[in-house]
Amino acid sequence: MKMKGGGEASKEFVLLNGRLKVRLPQGCRIEGRQRGLMEPEASGASEARMVLDRDGKRMVFFARELFSYAQDGYPEAELKAMKSLNDRGEVYRLGKAGEDVTYALRKEKPDFDGSSGYLYAVANVRQKDGSLQRVQLLFDEEFATNHAACMKMAEEVVMSLTPGGGVLPLDARVQSLPSYEEGKRYAVDVPKGYVYHMQEGDGFYIAVFEKMRRAGSDDWGGLSVFLGDHPGMSYPEYGLKKDDAVETKKAALAGSEAEWMLFEMEEGWMAEAVVPAARRGREEIFLHVTIMAPSRKEAEGLMNVARSLRIVPSK
Repeated sequence: MKMKGGGEASKEFVLLNGRLKVRLPQGCRIEGRQRGLMEPEASGASEARMVLDRDGKRMVFFARELFSYAQDGYPEAELKAMKSLNDRGEVYRLGKAGEDVTYALRKEKPDFDGSSGYLYAVANVRQKDGSLQRVQLLFDEEFATNHAACMKMAEEVVMSLTPGGGVLPLDARVQSLPSYEEGKRYAVDVPKGYVYHMQEGDGFYIAVFEKMRRAGSDDWGGLSVFLGDHPGMSYPEYGLKKDDAVETKKAALAGSEAEWMLFEMEEGWMAEAVVPAARRGREEIFLHVTIMAPSRKEAEGLMNVARSLRIVPSK
């Protein structure tokens, strides 16, 4: 089937757990982002990357869940926010496709500076539940030398974007997590309003629970659970030392006693704890929980959520 506007042949893809539909040129394939050995791979429910390689040229389509709700006054409020793209010295045409898709399309040929990719389109897609997804379309320099063709393809892709339906699970619930122990798994009590997604790496995973918020608001917060053999504490990444903790206390975590450290940062609060979890051959597996929140009260509330982590039999 041709793309809208009589362009080249295309195929419909359903991405992000069925929540996003898009038509892309024939030959596109799914290819995850390149990551380092110790970096986790995001699940297809939270992000999707499609690649088109043609005669030594490359196009990349990238879509991800923002885990936030559209601003009040969408789409006009979002178009106003997207004007910042033009503040960078590049020129984009802003517009909307229906009432659910806002976009910025490149107008001028990029100044080639050796970058691996040049942004031709950014779009936000609002789902029926009000949540947002972000889409980006990039071309490498070899592709972008034919600027008119790239502009046409970018517009056709953006105009084909459609909400796929479905809602993010946000009810209070018990979430199951792997434990790396035969016959066992973890369970955690997730409060209402938090979305869950998993990132997996080579012999480890990170389970992330993020608070859904209105785009642009300060009502944020989240909890991550790392299970693997090389845990790395988060506080040094913020220039903090263990002695900077405003409070250190002992509390249960997944059946073990953990030392919880609570930090006040320039923007928000952080808490974390790590405990031995299991053995995998000669390797010791650790459970590491990190919490980020805008206030001490909310950080301590998420610490209570983390303390609900427990080992249960696998079904």
